[in-house]
Amino acid sequence: MRKFAAIFLVGIGILFAFPRWSSAQWVQAGEPGGGKITFFAVIGTNLFAGTSRGVFLSADNGATWKNVSSGLPAECAVSCLAVSGSNVFAGAKEGVFRSANSGESWTAVNSGLPAQPSVWCLAVIGKNLFAGTASGVYLSANNGTRWKAASSGLPAKTLVTCLAVSGKNLYAGTAGGVFLSTTNGASWKGVNSGLPADASVLCLLASGTNLFAGTVYGGILRSMDNGASWTAVNSGLPKTEIHCFALSGNDLFAGTGGGLDALFTPQKDVQQIVHGGGIFLSRDNGTNWMAINSGLPPQPILTGAEIAAWIECLAVSSSNLFAGGDGKVWRLPLSDDSVEKWICLGVGYLESGRAEDAIAAFKQASKLKADNLTAWFSLGHGYEMTGRFDEAIAAYEKVTQLKPDFAGGWGSLGSCYGRAGRIEDAIAAYEQAVKQKQDYADAWFSLGISYLQAERNDDAIAALEKTTKLNPKDFEAWFYLGESFARAERTADAIAAFEQAVKQKQDYAEAWYSLGICYEKAGRKDESAAAFERAKKLKPELFDK
Repeated sequence: MRKFAAIFLVGIGILFAFPRWSSAQWVQAGEPGGGKITFFAVIGTNLFAGTSRGVFLSADNGATWKNVSSGLPAECAVSCLAVSGSNVFAGAKEGVFRSANSGESWTAVNSGLPAQPSVWCLAVIGKNLFAGTASGVYLSANNGTRWKAASSGLPAKTLVTCLAVSGKNLYAGTAGGVFLSTTNGASWKGVNSGLPADASVLCLLASGTNLFAGTVYGGILRSMDNGASWTAVNSGLPKTEIHCFALSGNDLFAGTGGGLDALFTPQKDVQQIVHGGGIFLSRDNGTNWMAINSGLPPQPILTGAEIAAWIECLAVSSSNLFAGGDGKVWRLPLSDDSVEKWICLGVGYLESGRAEDAIAAFKQASKLKADNLTAWFSLGHGYEMTGRFDEAIAAYEKVTQLKPDFAGGWGSLGSCYGRAGRIEDAIAAYEQAVKQKQDYADAWFSLGISYLQAERNDDAIAALEKTTKLNPKDFEAWFYLGESFARAERTADAIAAFEQAVKQKQDYAEAWYSLGICYEKAGRKDESAAAFERAKKLKPELFDK
């Protein structure tokens, strides 16, 4: 008679899913109430939000908002904002509107613009105001009172999606690439060397001689010579739409959208691939990017799948980064004494595989605020990922001291105790985890495996039975429950558990092998032979002696 397959006691080493603790690092700043947030503009401590239903103003870092749309068309969908001196300009399908009193009232300033010009973007150079429209660029030298076409050199009726200014250089992004004017729009030339032929540019950001272009599914491209040549800089970015940029010191932020692609397999099946979403940070001039989405809610899309978040606009104001999208504004503090900043950076580093940088960021957060649960929990996770279990244990013990009823803290502590070979301590931690959260299936499973290692077979059976009740599709729980029953000479129960394991995972070779042993022990020779044959096809090395 064959011997049972060795139990793979991985339970005590389970890496618990890294939870998003409730004290999110991005903080919801408020809801302007104007539908989709499309654009931000900043004057001093005033933050303006252009929305699909007008303009809203916050004077308290986004905590509260008021509608400042008097004079705008009803339900005006604002696509862009710009500031020139004390004037604020808003662009929309109906044209350009000007406010000289912080949005309290607006006046249409469309003389010289075509009817329904569909203004997509605005930019300012000195006293010159530029509008990118569905039919090219227009220039006003008198705060919008009069406009004239400034599109010589652009393709006819070009939709200009974005404008950027660097000194006297004016850049225009279009569905056909990037164009440059050094003559206040009097003439334009294409600057597309290195850009994909089908590059559709959604946003531009100029910083010194560096120019960044965000595209539809082409990622981000960088020019270091004022647009003369371009290089893709997408390391760390998913395939996604780049909607907006923001710059704070050397930190470059990109806001993205996302969606679904249809992928046809060789079997002509269709697989839907979710991509993109969220905010990304580069600290090396765009060469590398990492997601900084901790605390941002995922964005549902039509099929029921989710992307990280749908971001339409970004802005830096009063040492905060603001993000706008589907009706809400989010805020991330950027100052070096901000715990939220360091935790958000740490999570980004972890997700980018930079564990040591993450640990340093989490340590800084815990130093700034010694009772911050998220900082200590995140620090423990960073240590755990790098195999530094003693340090992880110390961090997780701090978590359980700060919040004794946090089941996730006890579960992660149990995981590290187990990996450090401290089985009895692991059992005690897992027992606390399930005490605090009785439906914590992962903790029950790990508790059962820990009981097995401690040769407490009856306790293991009870814990694993609890696991299978909470999660009937957990094939590993069924397998280890079968092994526990087999140890207790409860062959019929072991057979039932192993049958459940292979029902949930039909290619589970170890479960088929153990099922064969139990069938053999029960005198069910034909079924035993069939189970062994199945195991041998899946994993021949199980039969090596």
